[in-house]
Amino acid sequence: ASGFPIGAMVATSAVTNGLKLGDLGSTFGGGPVACAAALATLDVIDGEELMANVRRVSAQIAGRAAKTLGIESVRGCGFLLGLQMPRPATEVQEALFAHRMLTGTAADPATLRLLPPLSFSSEEAGLLMGALEQVLA
Repeated sequence: ASGFPIGAMVATSAVTNGLKLGDLGSTFGGGPVACAAALATLDVIDGEELMANVRRVSAQIAGRAAKTLGIESVRGCGFLLGLQMPRPATEVQEALFAHRMLTGTAADPATLRLLPPLSFSSEEAGLLMGALEQVLA
């Protein structure tokens, strides 16, 4: 919750019917400060329409990436995207860092991982993709 640790679990009644008191526990579950932080975080996500932003901007990134030479495919959902490269992703990552862009890599050495914050804007996505197009040119 915005950097404050909290634990939570969601399950169907088919799963939880067999549980009894003491079966589940969490170091960070249920504390009043953690719960207040989590509720405040959810209020911001809702109030600033961050999930709508994720849907809009991730579609922008995926659409532009699909048309970018040097990107073989785009995988993922929302802001967790993997861009498949024909060369080692670490090379692309290092070149993007020179453009002040932070990206990640994945278990697949040819996958560049994108995981921006929920507030990542359309303008910022444009800057990222512009830098990526320069690096791959």
